[in-house]
Amino acid sequence: MKLSESAQSVKPNQSEKKRIFWLMFALAVLSWISLKMVLPALPSLVEALHTSSSGVKLSVSIYLLFFAFSQLVWGVVIQKKGSRSTIYYSLSITLLGTLIAITSLNLPMYIAGRTLEGIGLGALGPVTRTVLVNYFDRKELSVRFSIIIGTAATMPALSPLFAGYLMVWINWQAIF
Repeated sequence: MKLSESAQSVKPNQSEKKRIFWLMFALAVLSWISLKMVLPALPSLVEALHTSSSGVKLSVSIYLLFFAFSQLVWGVVIQKKGSRSTIYYSLSITLLGTLIAITSLNLPMYIAGRTLEGIGLGALGPVTRTVLVNYFDRKELSVRFSIIIGTAATMPALSPLFAGYLMVWINWQAIF
């Protein structure tokens, strides 16, 4: 018997399930926050990047496109490499994109950073769903998904508010 087969046959205890759920919850919330948190910074980005408002709006569209389409690719990566490796890959890509975005001096550099962020953060939804389906039975799964979806529904309202305060206290780079 392979090690991976024996690891799959071991049932996680309640403590491990709780830990797994809260990690997946955090990843799902990070994914949802990333979609709307940049909105308060858009006017500041026009000035900081010495560009037009249409260029900054384009960066939002590009981010959303790569976020959405990358989920298709990440599903294949999850199947081939597993959830844990996919989380590491995606968070590494996201971190690289974030570093590029916050150090951007012009619009093309900023768009490159946001594109990488979109690609990296696009993995979090598929990973979360895959892990939760693998660890929880049907009844537990519906409760766990309800918690995540209920929280995610508040993110479009809460994340721009939080980002606005970060911008007031620090600067536009703080929202990343």
